[in-house]
Amino acid sequence: MGIELPPRLGSPEMAERPITIRPMDADDWASVRSIYEEGIATGDATFETAAPVWEAWDAGHLKSCRFVAIDQGVTVGWAALSGVSVRLHGSGRGEHLRGGGSSRARDWPEAAG
Repeated sequence: MGIELPPRLGSPEMAERPITIRPMDADDWASVRSIYEEGIATGDATFETAAPVWEAWDAGHLKSCRFVAIDQGVTVGWAALSGVSVRLHGSGRGEHLRGGGSSRARDWPEAAG
């Protein structure tokens, strides 16, 4: 019933398999959104409660800093940067999901002084 996930990063099965990292484009959104939603479900990946539509996500992330990880034709992870955060406690944000079996986003406070 569920989807079959590829082996976890760092596992013996992955030792001999190359992962391709390439720039993300709109055609990747369905896979990225699925991974994003998995991260939302954990409560650890983002402060968002629902994955946005492509147009909103695209507008909020730097086009030069978004990548997908591909394992045997399957998107197994992604990373992206946003230029600024509209949240009061952060000035920029980087997100990466399903890396090494964990999903996290980190907001960095503005530099002091």
